[in-house]
Amino acid sequence: MEWMESCVFYQHCDSELASDLIAGVFYDLGLKGVVVDIFQDKDLKFHNVQSFVDNYNCKVTGYFAMDDSFDEIKKCFEKNVDVLCLGMGIKYRIYYHKVYEEDWAESWKEYFWPEKIGERIVVKPTWRDYVPQKRDLIVNLDPGMSFGTGSHPTTALCIKMLEKYVRNRDCVLDVGTGSGILMITSYLLGAAELYGVDNDREAVNIARKNLLLNRIAGKKITICRGNLLENINKKFDIIVSNILLAPVMDLVDKISSVLKGDATVILSGFLQKNLNQITEKLLENGLTVIEIKSYEKWSCVVALNVD
Repeated sequence: MEWMESCVFYQHCDSELASDLIAGVFYDLGLKGVVVDIFQDKDLKFHNVQSFVDNYNCKVTGYFAMDDSFDEIKKCFEKNVDVLCLGMGIKYRIYYHKVYEEDWAESWKEYFWPEKIGERIVVKPTWRDYVPQKRDLIVNLDPGMSFGTGSHPTTALCIKMLEKYVRNRDCVLDVGTGSGILMITSYLLGAAELYGVDNDREAVNIARKNLLLNRIAGKKITICRGNLLENINKKFDIIVSNILLAPVMDLVDKISSVLKGDATVILSGFLQKNLNQITEKLLENGLTVIEIKSYEKWSCVVALNVD
C-alpha cells in the first residue's frame, strides 16, 4: 500500500503546545499516532527540504493511506491545519512525500532500540540484539504500520501500571490494542486470558503477529476487530486502554458491563489537562480513582470497580 507522509513544519513560541494542537488535527482524522521533531541540528535533511528546516524549528508528521478517501481527507486536513494555525498565530507550511509501506516500515527502524520500562519489562525490536538481565521480561516487537513501541509516554505509563496491578491468572482486555504491546506485557506478568480489540484491520493483524513472535497463542488468546466494547460478552479483571480522549470517555460510559466485581481499569492516551474530564466520568460511572501518574504532559488513571 502507498502512504502519504504529511509533514507540518511550524514555528511557535510554545512548541509543545503547538505540537499537541497540530497532532490533534491528525488524530481527528483517524490517525493513531504522529511523530514530533524539534530540530536541534540545522544540518538535518528531510527529503531535500532543508529550506523548511531553516525557517521552521519543529515538525509533526503523520501517514495517511492513499485509498479512495485520501483526496477528501487531504482537503479536510489542510483546512483544519490552516484554521488552527491562523487562530493560534502558528507559522507553518505543509510538505507531502509519498512512501510505500515497506519503505516506511524500514526507514524508522534505525530509531527504535531496546528500552526498559518500569522494573522488569524490556521492549525489544525484533531486529536488535539484547542480553537479558536478571528478572527481565522481554517483549519482542515489530510494530509495522501500527503505533505502540513503548517509547510514547502513554504506552510507558500503561506498562508501568500493568506491572503494578496485573495478578497471576487475571483475565485482561486491551481496548485499542495497536501493536499488541500491552497484551504481551500482561501475559508476561502472569495474565492467563487475553482479549484485544482494535477498529483498525491492519493493527489486528500486526498484534496477532507480535503475539506469535512472543509464543503467545491458544484458546484463551483472542484478538478481534471492533469498536470499543462491541461484541464483547465477558467480564474482566483488568481493562487497559491507551487511546484518544473522546473514545476513552465513550469507553467509560460502557465499561460497567464487562467489569468483574473488583476489576481494575487503566486508562491513558490523553493529556494531563484533560484529567478532570476523565476522573469525573469515572466517578459518574461508579468507579473509584486509586492512582494517577503523569509524564511529559500525558497522564494515566487507574480506577477500581467496587461492586
